[in-house]
Amino acid sequence: MFTLSIFIVTYLTYFIQARGLDNDFKCQCSAVTFTKDVPTASFKSNGFPKEYCNHQDCDFEIEAKEGTYIIVHVEHFELEPTHDYVEVYQTQFTNGQHIEIKIEILSGTSPIHTIVSANGGGLRLHFHTDSTESDYAGFRMLYNRAPIPNQTDVYFRGCPLPFINVTSEQVTPLSMHLSHLRVSDYACSFQLNSTSAIELSVTSLPSNVEMKVWETESFQSTNPEKSKMATITHHKVEQGLYTNLRSRTNSVTIRFYFRIAALTNTTMPMLITYKKIVNPCQCFPDVFEMNLNQEVSYTSPGWPDNYCNELNCKTNLKIKNVDPNEWQFKIKIHKFGMEKDVDYLNINNGEYRIIQLSSEEVEETAEEENLAFFILQSTEPNLYFRSDHSITKAGFNITLIAQKIEDKCRCPTGPSRKQLEFKEASSLNFNFSFPNSCQNIDCFVNISKFDTELAHHFHFVLKENMSPMEHVIVTKGEIAKNNEGKIRFGHADNTITQDEFEITDPPYTMIWYHRAEAKLDIYNETKIEINYFPVLHCDCINNTFHATEGVWNKLTSPDYPQSYCNDLDCLYHITSDEGYNVVVNVTEVKTEARHDVLAIFNGPFNNGTHIGMFYGITYPSGMIQSSAISLFVTLEGSADTDGTDFVFSFTSNFAYSFAGNTSVIVIPTKRDAHCTFKYTQKSNSKVTSIQMTALYGKTNEFFFDSREIVMNTDVFRDPFSDTAVSDFRIFAACNQEVKLIGKFFDQYSSSADIFLIQSTKNAGNKFNFGVPPQFSSSKGFISILPVQQYQTISIDVSSYINGTFFAKKTLNYDASIGKNQHYLSISPNTEETDFDVTIVVSASAPIFLSYVTPWVTSSNFFDDSCGKSCYMNYVQLTPMPVVTKQCNVQLFPAEQRIITDDYTSKLYVSPPNVEGVCYENFALILYNKNNLNGEYKPIESFETNTISLETTSEIGSLSKAGQMPMYRFGSIMQKPDMVTSVGHFAHYVPSIQEWVTGETHFYTLENNCVIEFYADAIGSIPTFIELDKKPLSTYDYERKNMHYFANTYSRFSVKISGEGLHTFENNGNYVLYVVCDKLFWKYGAVGYVGGFNKRK
Repeated sequence: MFTLSIFIVTYLTYFIQARGLDNDFKCQCSAVTFTKDVPTASFKSNGFPKEYCNHQDCDFEIEAKEGTYIIVHVEHFELEPTHDYVEVYQTQFTNGQHIEIKIEILSGTSPIHTIVSANGGGLRLHFHTDSTESDYAGFRMLYNRAPIPNQTDVYFRGCPLPFINVTSEQVTPLSMHLSHLRVSDYACSFQLNSTSAIELSVTSLPSNVEMKVWETESFQSTNPEKSKMATITHHKVEQGLYTNLRSRTNSVTIRFYFRIAALTNTTMPMLITYKKIVNPCQCFPDVFEMNLNQEVSYTSPGWPDNYCNELNCKTNLKIKNVDPNEWQFKIKIHKFGMEKDVDYLNINNGEYRIIQLSSEEVEETAEEENLAFFILQSTEPNLYFRSDHSITKAGFNITLIAQKIEDKCRCPTGPSRKQLEFKEASSLNFNFSFPNSCQNIDCFVNISKFDTELAHHFHFVLKENMSPMEHVIVTKGEIAKNNEGKIRFGHADNTITQDEFEITDPPYTMIWYHRAEAKLDIYNETKIEINYFPVLHCDCINNTFHATEGVWNKLTSPDYPQSYCNDLDCLYHITSDEGYNVVVNVTEVKTEARHDVLAIFNGPFNNGTHIGMFYGITYPSGMIQSSAISLFVTLEGSADTDGTDFVFSFTSNFAYSFAGNTSVIVIPTKRDAHCTFKYTQKSNSKVTSIQMTALYGKTNEFFFDSREIVMNTDVFRDPFSDTAVSDFRIFAACNQEVKLIGKFFDQYSSSADIFLIQSTKNAGNKFNFGVPPQFSSSKGFISILPVQQYQTISIDVSSYINGTFFAKKTLNYDASIGKNQHYLSISPNTEETDFDVTIVVSASAPIFLSYVTPWVTSSNFFDDSCGKSCYMNYVQLTPMPVVTKQCNVQLFPAEQRIITDDYTSKLYVSPPNVEGVCYENFALILYNKNNLNGEYKPIESFETNTISLETTSEIGSLSKAGQMPMYRFGSIMQKPDMVTSVGHFAHYVPSIQEWVTGETHFYTLENNCVIEFYADAIGSIPTFIELDKKPLSTYDYERKNMHYFANTYSRFSVKISGEGLHTFENNGNYVLYVVCDKLFWKYGAVGYVGGFNKRK
């Protein structure tokens, strides 16, 4: 009775603690200990079964009790895979010491369902969560204690003690009694420890047993499956695969998994032995001395098995009886696999590192970039291999070939990597050439920056006539796979090519020239010229210029084409010879409107007469004549999606209930604004106006009567039907610049969207866009929104299915306010769903298009690409107009975009428009972190051009063929499969050249929203970024660096709560998106772009 009384009191105490933790102290997790007197109890993650908290490290310890073992039943388990996990430790008191070993890691949604302790042992479970997703249910577990049966009992009696010391070099059997388990599958673990390496031999294993082996240090990782030494099964043992499994360290963890379905009521012995062996990981000799033309295999210690940890191996290379100035080594990479960045092989000249090789990508890169052979010309060549204390991998297998250097193939920069220094801010020029007969060449130049306290970047001009088997790589710092770099490959026609690019603030710059094989006779001798000069950052240098007749000189803002700095005051004085005037052609101005000004004065001083003043984004025409020029620049930012005049609409399919809300959020950008909304009432076709005042810095949400403004659409089986209905446009006019956000919510049909309403200055008359995927034969609706309120308009609309012309509509109607307006239904007369639709629109006057569909899914077809389900979502998209260009004229500067797969499944690309007959082939260059060279993607005029991010985590895109509007098909992916979507949205993706700077106001819902922003280097310093007037560094945020176009950008995401207006401030260039999910139910999402400066 006394023991039972203690149990009741102890259990109730825990129960009360657990309830308090679930309610008032949800995110507190004090250690919980179940003493040996508690025979059974349950425990769970905080918040279960809803969701647990971030940043948790909670311990649940079940003390050992003599004569018993512990069975833990996992009743429910759902955590974020890999990031959040439960570690299970076997505990034991030995010689008065508390010792423990890790026996299991549980993560995701499919762990084992029974955890068993050793006989007489205890368990400790450690629950860890990080700062990312926590909207998983968590876990609930129940444990009980069972007495250890006698040795003759055929039923389960717990696991053996897991601690084994391996001290003998004699073979020792690892024995374990296997007997029938009455409850469920289970597992037992062993940890073998030695003062040296360990060899295991498995010669017999029952069919119901699976055996996994780790180096113990690798088992400490959060994802041990990726780093185990072996998974051993009955079938593999019968093939004789594991008769001598050798460790690389002095500790091995073994985990046995037993399946009840295959067990019988008899003892089933296993034949497994272990012994202590000499560590197989020995460094190579300190010196490799080779004969001329000799080939030697050079492998990582332990090859072909994994290399060891904590290695520091250096080998000096020499050739017998050859002057060091006359030798070179040819290196061939056969196999290469290392833990990225922390384990590596350096190729050195003395103490100077020439190149570093790391990760599995080296072997792939060697094939992609014609690195079949690497040439090391060095007077002190050596190889240095280093591994840290953590995970080990396959290692490397390379061949060394000793050669004598031919004089004609000698690097002109010397036998080592050449060191060039700037003594002052001046340019540096050097060149070299090689004859065709030189087969393999690698030359390096290291350029250090001059001593200056000013931040600066460097301008390169590279002129070459390389062939396809040659390339030049220019990197910022060391040459390594993960370093950003500028790669110039040769050309099939061996033509002379010139390239210019910038490298920003490098510690030093490395230039690497590589030739993979001898050039064919049809090619000319390779000649390379490099001009390299520093440019001081944010400095108005060279402020006096002289104009010469017939010679045009270029003048740009500091750091052009990069963003200029804050608080600049630059004065430029241009003079000409007596009797001449200075002629200025201003070709491009991109500054903040009304704040940053380019002013031109007549005369030698800036107090003369104004003859030109420019601000905002403009491309002036005509010449300006004067005798002086003055430039004054300061920097903030705004977006030209903001404005004073707007036109928009709200659209629903036939199921709209009118029980939802239609509203607009008005966000003044500078001061209070008075706005008028004019629209046609559906009930009586009368034009009505509403005046509203929007307060600066406040949430101004104005609701409309949905019955009067929402256009209900119908599906017709006419393949491309046109319907005239009551004017559905809403015109907004404000006396101050504002941002407008449209909000459409219908709880009855679970339809919702939030979208940026663009200023009328972004309207256009030509559109070309692909519609998103839909598991429906109907593909949505297009509303035509003429911007002008009093005119007749002509519209041509063509549709293409899978790139083939399908149907065309020509419309002529009165676009005056109050007159019937038109929408089109895309409903090909077919029961098929798996087809893509492209829409091409041409209008006689500026318009917007509003594309709406309630049927968006992850795929056009109900297949595995949808994941577990193909739930349909409502999506509204305002496509950007396409931009007209001249045939075969390249865009300068090129259009660049970056985005990650976070919230992005596809990108839809529109081609530029070309008037008249033109046979130009449009294409994007696509980059990702595994393909820095880029690949061409053709962009067709009448096909749905998509870029999938299902197989890559990020992309960069570049267009020289013209401006190519792009929109994101956004998806909220369900964990853990990352295939099933729980919401979709669509919005425009601005190019880097359209990013904004300064302050952005945006709107979010109460919960489940994040802001996602991409920024340049200046805009990626958290302490200088403010969210709701607080530094970003005070928030919990995620950051990913992206290296494209010779620049570093960053992608940030921040969870944000509180319905209403928020403010974001950043002095760099950036684009901001708002994404919210879990609308009404689990399957709903919205997303919009916070603003952009449309490129002209």
